[in-house]
Amino acid sequence: MEILIWLLMLVAVAMWLVMRAYNRLQWLSQSIGESRSNIENSLATRSDLVTQLFEIAKENGVQEAQIHSAVAQLESHPGGLASAGIEGIMNVMTPINRAYPDLKASEGYMILMKQLQQVENEILSRRDQYNAAVRMYNTTVNSLPTLLWAGSVGFAEAPFYDNKNPETLVLFQGNSGEKMREAIFNVSRAIADKSTEMGGALIDESRQVGIKTASTMIARGRKIVHSQRQAGGHQALDEGEMPTKDQEGVKAGRLSDG
Repeated sequence: MEILIWLLMLVAVAMWLVMRAYNRLQWLSQSIGESRSNIENSLATRSDLVTQLFEIAKENGVQEAQIHSAVAQLESHPGGLASAGIEGIMNVMTPINRAYPDLKASEGYMILMKQLQQVENEILSRRDQYNAAVRMYNTTVNSLPTLLWAGSVGFAEAPFYDNKNPETLVLFQGNSGEKMREAIFNVSRAIADKSTEMGGALIDESRQVGIKTASTMIARGRKIVHSQRQAGGHQALDEGEMPTKDQEGVKAGRLSDG
């Protein structure tokens, strides 16, 4: 029984350590998700600003063919229009600005270009925050003893984000906790089965010890009774051979008469 108690205590401590590490990984995973959402919001804002920029170009007389050509160039970037940085936007707008100098001088164009630059800086800052969260998460996942079980409950490495490979942003989906719940259920069931098995073994062992003890006590009791009976028989025999005082008196009288 003592072994079972110690085993359950060790399992409880191990489960507590695992759950503590699991909660930290979940927090780090959610931090990555929040950073990714911030980047996606900034990318969506940049896409809207680029669309507005081409609308202003259209309003200032830029031909449809040139606008479509510029949009096609930006959409050819990995990640599409939203992932086209300020440098790519300037590259496609430079020929248009040369052909239409009034466009570059318009107030709406200058405001949009300023906003695009602000969004670009925001994306760079949020990218650094995202990659810092990924670095901390990956370090924790690959540290012992977490490395031994993290993958089995759904914690895979998260990819870093850069403008050249924007598709990596959607590769990491976090952890829903489903695998951990399944693992906890399996461990709990295994502990219950093992406890039942050990409990049954302990009961059988106790029963065998009890039977052996009872048999030993019965044997000792029988031996004691037998010894007492033998001792009583010898005592009766001795008393039967020993003459009493009356017998000695009679014997003495007979001798005197003779």
